[in-house]
Amino acid sequence: QGTNVLVGGFFFLGNSVTGAVGCGGGIYAADSAVVISGQNCIVGNNLATLHGGGAFLTNSSMTVRDGAGFGGALQINLANNGDGGGIYLLDSTLLMTNNVTVCNGNAAVNGGGIAAYGSYIELSDGVLVGATNASFSNRALMGGGLFAIDSTAQLVNTRIVGNHAINGGGMRTMLDRATRLTGCSVSENVATNGGGFMLDMPSGAWVLDNCAVISNRSTYYGGGAMLFSLQSIVISNATRIADNIADMAGGGLFINGAGTVVVENSRLDSNWAGSSGGGIATWSSLALHCTDTDIINNRADLNSAGDGVGGGISLMSGKLVIRA
Repeated sequence: QGTNVLVGGFFFLGNSVTGAVGCGGGIYAADSAVVISGQNCIVGNNLATLHGGGAFLTNSSMTVRDGAGFGGALQINLANNGDGGGIYLLDSTLLMTNNVTVCNGNAAVNGGGIAAYGSYIELSDGVLVGATNASFSNRALMGGGLFAIDSTAQLVNTRIVGNHAINGGGMRTMLDRATRLTGCSVSENVATNGGGFMLDMPSGAWVLDNCAVISNRSTYYGGGAMLFSLQSIVISNATRIADNIADMAGGGLFINGAGTVVVENSRLDSNWAGSSGGGIATWSSLALHCTDTDIINNRADLNSAGDGVGGGISLMSGKLVIRA
């Protein structure tokens, strides 16, 4: 308990906790404040039997800044039987800023890089969750880079790159209070469903503002993203969703639910789907509003068999409104 300050050049490596409920392989913080600051300050190669391979926080805060990082080359943080390969948050706050990296995290269940429960996450100014080198990617069953449930996430100028999961390659949020991505890049993530990210029944607003969702892949639904919602989703301000692939439906976006999805002043181009909705596929009674948005060169016939439907948009039981 208390405050820990780790400065540049500090390596927090090769630590572990064992036992059936071992948590916080590198750092365990309860009712505490942790600051990790400085280039080459690395928390890596740590192991927890259950949650938080790199760090476990409960009712605490952690600030990571100025080039510090979790994971790296040959520095896997592992949650062997649980969540949060890199970081696990329970009723806690995580602030990351100024060129911080979270990579090479591996969780058996949720959040290869970061897993958050009832917490607040703020990532900004060049934070990288994932890696362009596939050997350093974050991996989990759900939320390869980031998993959050009943939490608030604010991401600004953040990259979510090269993560892997079954559901939500880059990130997965569930029952989240509010999530906003501004000026972010979600790219080259891979999943069975929701290659870039997966959104599941938020309780508050979900916004993509001036973001790029590029070159993500799913083997079933939602190459760029898979969205389940009864609330409003807003995609706006020159957001681009492009070059994503879903082997089944929703190359760019796969949407299910009964809420309203607003796509405005944005662009969906060159997305591919195997069967339906090269750009967007909807399977519900939701209302889709597209305003001042370009939907160009999308394709719903990935295998070239001539049996695809809805190259740009495929609707099932929904409502589509297009405005210039």
